[in-house]
Amino acid sequence: MTTFTLKFLNGNETNDFYFFTTMPDPKLSVTGLFTNTWVKATVPKGGYEIIQTTLDYFAWCGVGPTEDPATGTIIQGGLATPVQLGAGSTPGTTETTQNDNDSAIEFLQPAPAPSAGPGCFQINCQDDFTKLKDKFMIGIAMPDPKDSSSIVPVKTIMADPNTNNTIAPLVKFYVAMGDKVQGEIIDYKTVSATCGFYDFTPGSPGEGMRYGELSMDDHGNFSPATYKVEPSQADDVDTGINFNRLIKFTQAIERPLQSALSAFLVNKMINTFSNVTASFESQGFKVKITGNDTKSPEKVDHTIEDALKDAKSDKKMPSSETWTIDP
Repeated sequence: MTTFTLKFLNGNETNDFYFFTTMPDPKLSVTGLFTNTWVKATVPKGGYEIIQTTLDYFAWCGVGPTEDPATGTIIQGGLATPVQLGAGSTPGTTETTQNDNDSAIEFLQPAPAPSAGPGCFQINCQDDFTKLKDKFMIGIAMPDPKDSSSIVPVKTIMADPNTNNTIAPLVKFYVAMGDKVQGEIIDYKTVSATCGFYDFTPGSPGEGMRYGELSMDDHGNFSPATYKVEPSQADDVDTGINFNRLIKFTQAIERPLQSALSAFLVNKMINTFSNVTASFESQGFKVKITGNDTKSPEKVDHTIEDALKDAKSDKKMPSSETWTIDP
């Protein structure tokens, strides 16, 4: 399964962001879908977030919290079953819903024979429920990139009795500023017009690529995404430890060692540098430390060896400097 990697770098004071998906192909898909928050992310200024997805799609059904969902409504829970999109002469998955005692909606088992067209899957609703009374919903869901066991509805719609609903997902993702909850309905038209996006659809700059990167500047402006066929090792940070944030050492010890406690703190910091470096280097990363030292402006690019040498010889960590460890 092909993996797509989305990297977002934050140069803004805002920490709260969220990712969502584009609308399905309007020529092939049911209209009127709500857009739901896919992933929420906390990204500090100077930090970054990496999202990886293998485009596993799920047909989703559930009971909405209201008969009239709108922006801000949170859609969670429900049932999800994996689907295959149609490809060439092979039809895509078809699922059919059924009313479960007027309290829930589920998919028929076994599923009917696949019948969806290329790039599509279908959810067919039987005539066994009342739209406004039962508040049944259907849609498409995707795994949470941070927890693959959690399946998140990303496009939803109120279910209509006796309808055949085709959905043709497109490989385009957005990142926007704001504090959202997974499954929360957003104003797609307004938000998508101003936020950042990664477009891998045919005819787009990202066609044929698998890695996209964009950033937000200090004024809240998103850069156009840049693309690569595959992420380099430095781009693909998945070490088993959460390195999705820059590791910052601030407010370092500002005076020479004068006590056993100071010695202990500096040694502990040196050990931290060493352990973090070992974690990176064991997986093939080259580690460097960068920073701006107001006392020594020329020292803006240090190797890990430089940092340890300085710490040991000076008996202190540099003051007025922020250290970052970058893969």
